[in-house]
Amino acid sequence: MDKELAGSLGNTSDDPYYIIKDCTNYAAISGVRQVGGILGFLMTDSQKNVISGCENTGKITSTAVSDSYGAGGIVGSSYGGGDFTNNKNSGNVTSAMHAGGILAYNENDPIDFSGSTNSG
Repeated sequence: MDKELAGSLGNTSDDPYYIIKDCTNYAAISGVRQVGGILGFLMTDSQKNVISGCENTGKITSTAVSDSYGAGGIVGSSYGGGDFTNNKNSGNVTSAMHAGGILAYNENDPIDFSGSTNSG
């Protein structure tokens, strides 16, 4: 399947900014493009996005071969900045391209990762 995938939410693109708090993914998730335990793909023009207090324990896998795609324990790819604070990933994260415990790929937007941890 050639789609953005996520544990809790999928593609977000037409609203000014997003607030996602206190959610958990326990499931294993695999896909081709932007894959995340909580959010697969974040796309906004805002620097006010908040993803806070979320946790992933599931295995996250992306088979992406394009440079801007990958797998993240919390977020797969971000094209919008903000606060990704106090998140935890303990799931294994693998990707043919980008992989990250909290975020796999960021398109040059400032992100605050304070208090976030990865042990996957």
